[in-house]
This record gives sequence, C-alpha cells and structure tokens, in this order.
Amino acid sequence: MVNWDAVGAIGEILGAIAVMLTLIYLAKQVAETKRAIRRQASNDVNNMFNDVHHVIASSPGLTSALEKLEKGDAISRSEWHQVRSMFLAQMNAFENLYTHAEHADDFVGMGEARDMTRAYLDEPYVMDLWEENKVYLSDSFIKFVEG
Repeated sequence: MVNWDAVGAIGEILGAIAVMLTLIYLAKQVAETKRAIRRQASNDVNNMFNDVHHVIASSPGLTSALEKLEKGDAISRSEWHQVRSMFLAQMNAFENLYTHAEHADDFVGMGEARDMTRAYLDEPYVMDLWEENKVYLSDSFIKFVEG
C-alpha cells in the first residue's frame, strides 16, 4: 500500500528544491543584467567624451579658438559660442560620468570622477566657462565638483 504522507513529503521536498534552483537562476540573471547595464553605461559615457573630441578634431575654427584661449588671446563672439557649446557638451559628459559613479558602485569611483572633472577645469580658460555656465548643470553636480 502507498504511504500518501511520504509521497506528499517527497513532493514538498522536490518543490522546495525547484523553488531554490529557480531563485538561484534568477539571481544569476539579475547579476548578469546589472553587469550588462553597467557596460552599456560605460560605453555611453565614453561615447559622449569621444563625440566632443571628434567635434574639436573636425572643426578647425573651434580648434583655432581653443588654441587662442590657451595662449590667453581674445576670441570673437562666434568663436566664443563654439567654445561654450563644446564646453557644455564636455560638462554633460562629466555630469553623466558623475551620475553613473554615484549610482553604480563598480562603474568608476566618485573620487576618480571628481579628479577627472577638476583636471579639466584646471585647463586655461575653462574655469571662466564653468563660472559662466554652471547654471545649466544640476545642483548636485555643481556641489560635487566644487565640494
């Protein structure tokens, strides 16, 4: 005669094992998804910086204006608009880097993100651009950079 209590107990054990295996599988999938998202975020930040560098490299007028500023020479109003647009694109990339560093513990360290941003601001003429245009950036990013 079949002991239905024993069969029921075996069924419960098998069900518990199946649930555990499912949870382990889902945990691995979530971890892999997080890694993929972080890889994509890293690519996005790199692409933002690359886009700015591409604009500089492919624009003789902008390159000339930047060279003038580095020497301390005056630039025209139209050159200033080009430089300002390039600066804001660069700052958007840095703010994106900051946002990812803030929310993803293995993306890039906050200290590294701050050091990279401050190194850029230490370039000749860039601090003037920062002071004039930081109103277009988030308060948290401004505090991060200036803090």
